[in-house]
Amino acid sequence: MATAQPPAATTMSGPGQPHVVHDIQQASGSARSIYQNLVLSGPASISQQTTATPRNMEQVRNTQKGQHNRGRLTRDALYDLHEFAADSDFIHKIVTNPDLHIIMYSRAVIDLFIDLSSRNADHPVQTLFYDTTFCLGDFYVSVLLFRNTDTTWTRYML
Repeated sequence: MATAQPPAATTMSGPGQPHVVHDIQQASGSARSIYQNLVLSGPASISQQTTATPRNMEQVRNTQKGQHNRGRLTRDALYDLHEFAADSDFIHKIVTNPDLHIIMYSRAVIDLFIDLSSRNADHPVQTLFYDTTFCLGDFYVSVLLFRNTDTTWTRYML
């Protein structure tokens, strides 16, 4: 009795056609906008589009990531941390000696806390909750929480 074999996988792997990779590397912007521009400017024929345009946004993201990684000075985790801190407004302080300490917070959440804590007696008193029991691999994460008293349901903010 013969059993039917599943069809072979037809998905492409690897970086893709060299001219597609080159087009992605030369373009600037988000992965979504690059993907849209390349697909819209590609050939109208669907059979030609399969090889003349990126497969999906993931291919664009991976090509951009590979290009970024080739241009990096180092693969050091502390360098990555400082690079992330420079690119975002979430990390506000990094101390590396004697132990690593990173202070991270959202400015919008701090502004909300300041607003709630400066209100008069018509709002409940703010209570802060501090917890250091959060183990994340080799690191311990400490969190400071408060309750948003502007909502009718209980909501705690980090």
